[in-house]
Amino acid sequence: MLSSLAATVKLTRPDLSPWMSKVAEKPSIPETPPDNFFAKHVNEIEDIGEPVNPCFFTQVQTDPTNW
Repeated sequence: MLSSLAATVKLTRPDLSPWMSKVAEKPSIPETPPDNFFAKHVNEIEDIGEPVNPCFFTQVQTDPTNW
């Protein structure tokens, strides 16, 4: 992922290339996000399944902080 960011910086600011460290040649971050990237209600996440809804913590006495 760092290589993609570096490639994007090099495309946007080629004047910074001489000062950047060498990284593996990777494609830059795409200009357009993947389909449904900004969808508010996602019913399924690729390779994971249905997302968990953590709203059940609002009714419990246990504080899940630092679990």
